[in-house]
Order: sequence, then structure tokens, then C-alpha cells
Amino acid sequence: MTVPVFFLSHARTPGSRAFGSDPDRPVFEFFGDLSREVARVMGVRKADAGHVERPRVTPAESHRALATCQVFVPMYSPRYFTDPVCGRQWTAFEHRAGAAYPGSVIPVLWTPRRAAVTLPLAVLDVPTDLGPPEPGGESTAVDEEERYDEGGLYRLMDLDEDRQVYRRILRRLARRVAAAARTSPAPPVSVSEVVRAADAFAVPPPRPVLRVTVLAPQNNRLPPGRDAVAYGPLPTDWQPYKSGVEAPVAVQMAEVARNLGFIPESVPFEKAYGEFLNASPAPAPWVLVIDPWMLSDPQLAERVRAIDAAGRPWVAVLAVLAVDDGQTRENESRLRSLLRSALPRHLEAGRNAQRAAARGIETADAFGLIFAELAQGSYMRYVGGMQEHAPSQRSWRNRDDDESETGE
Repeated sequence: MTVPVFFLSHARTPGSRAFGSDPDRPVFEFFGDLSREVARVMGVRKADAGHVERPRVTPAESHRALATCQVFVPMYSPRYFTDPVCGRQWTAFEHRAGAAYPGSVIPVLWTPRRAAVTLPLAVLDVPTDLGPPEPGGESTAVDEEERYDEGGLYRLMDLDEDRQVYRRILRRLARRVAAAARTSPAPPVSVSEVVRAADAFAVPPPRPVLRVTVLAPQNNRLPPGRDAVAYGPLPTDWQPYKSGVEAPVAVQMAEVARNLGFIPESVPFEKAYGEFLNASPAPAPWVLVIDPWMLSDPQLAERVRAIDAAGRPWVAVLAVLAVDDGQTRENESRLRSLLRSALPRHLEAGRNAQRAAARGIETADAFGLIFAELAQGSYMRYVGGMQEHAPSQRSWRNRDDDESETGE
């Protein structure tokens, strides 16, 4: 079994056919560049230099790499610190590194340092410096570091005029990885020790309750033409994706909500419906998750259209259209038509994440990331609505609200 020098940990980018076939291509390009440099510095094969999770990489392969790699390379971005998978990878490596931690962690600023806002406590003892410059490169080192902090590696990599800066920073990072592998490599452990690690980025919830409602069938009350394999006794037992996640979407949403600082609260659709149409001040930010198969019922479809038409800003709507489900794939055209009919306002007037969510999220990875964006946007609009209904206080919109709703 090949033991990689480093494990590249990154937050998956929401992707579907609507966003292109490979939204994480820049990450994989950087991984290839870093692997080449590490291989050159250490005198190893490029194939042995690193490991990154790709769409076709199995969880077992990633678990083996995480249990044996010498160095952990996390790619810092706002999404990284709200992704439970990244948080579990961090915990798994920290626990196995022991005395080698934090020297065996080499972070990469994928986005500007300021974009990460407040770093979680778990990462504060890990330095993000680039290490010493190349011999003869002292004169450009300060400029490199400033541009790295202010733009992040992704921006430097993307702009032709910054490619030389990117290459120099890449070489500095590779030398840091090589030095860590030689002086403080993490000892290997069994795969079982990394599989069930806790999320390092989960924090006590400083924000209010986030209500979540799942509109999905029960296994004893199914739409025509649908089998029961994805469902359970309750709507919250719904598990639409066949790969990439081992829990119902309700569990996945609760986990991401806690990472964002919310207290998740599940509310049945029958109880939530009246609140969705109520023009009174919002009781809480809310996310409604819809299985399009439910829209085969004309009465339920009409109720969803009423929710869409009401346009309550604190209610976010997310539909699931799992492309790895055979029955869903066979009925995709009809299910998309049902979504277009039930959610016209979300599809035409929403922000990018809202339109993508209303079209139907195709993969488990994209589901968690889009849900995080919708939850934060719903919260900001909820806060804005509460301020508008507080006559004794002056209210104004935070200039950062729009940026927060983009999820970046």
C-alpha cells in the first residue's frame, strides 16, 4: 500500500450539471502542482507525493490515506470551516499526529485570510506562514506574502499576471511539506481510528433556532410508481442519495446547522404550513426540503405553490433530485416539470443558490453545501425582518449581509 506524503483536505464545491462537470478542477490542478513539487523536493514518485478526494475516489481509499499520510494540508476557505467532513478529517489527523501536531499541519490560504472571518479555536495554534523564501528570493518574499494574504492562492493561480507569484508560493509550500515530513511526520494508525472522528469545527450555538421541515413520503404512503427503499416510517427518515452520505438528509442538515452555530429543530410539514403563509414576524429562520415525488399529489403541489407565492424571506426552499437514484433518473423530466410548476418564483427571482436549490440538488456533497448557504441567508433575512418589526429600535441592514448570503 502506498503511503502518501501529504493529504490535501478541501471543502467540496457545490456542483451539478448546471454548474459544469468539474467545479473543483482548480483544487485538483493545485494538487497536481503541489504533488509535482513535493515529489521533486523529496525525490519520490509524483503518485506517492499526495492524496486528494476526487469524485471517483472511494471513502476507503481516503480513509487509508488519512490514516497513513505524514502531513496534513488543509485548504482554508469559508466553506472549509462549515464542512463536517473537513472537521472530521482535521480531528482524525490531530489525534493520530500526537506530539507531531501542529508541526505536521501545513495550511493553504485558498481564499484571502480575511474571508475566513473568525477561525475556529481548533486551528488557532497552527501557523499559516509560508516559511523561508527560495535562495535569492528574499527581495520578493514580502510582496509574495502580502499578495497571498490579500488574494488567496486561488486568485493568484487564476490570473496570468500572478502565475509567477503562484509558482514561487507553491515551491515554498512544497518545501514546508517536505520539511514537516522529514522532521515531524505523523505516525500511521489503523483505518478504524480515523473513520468515526468528531467534527473539530462544531461550536456551541450562538445563533437562534433554525427550523427544518422535510416534505417526503413515508414508506407506507408512497407516490405512484415509487418504491420504499429511500424512505422510513417518518418523512425525516428519507435518505435520497445512494452514495456519498450514510445518513438521512435530516441528520445531515442538523449536523451542518450546528456547525453554523444554529440549534436545529425539526418541524412536521402539517404544523409548519400555516407558519409559511403567515405574514406576521417570523418565528425563526426556516429551511423547507422537498422530495419532488411528493408533488405528484395535486393537493400537496398546490400547497407548495402557495408557499412559493407567499415569498416569506425567512423561508428557504431546497428540492432534492438525486441523480444516483434509478427511479428518479428515469422520471427526471417529469419531476423537474413538477418543480417548475410548484416553485416558479424561486426559479425565476431567487439568488443563485436559491435557484439551484429549487431546480433540485443532485448529489449529497452539493446538498450539504447549498443547505449551508440557504440556512445563512435565511438567518440574515430573519434578523432583518425582526429589526423592521422593532419600533423602539433603529434598524439598518448590515453591509455584509449580501456577502453572507453568497456563502463565501
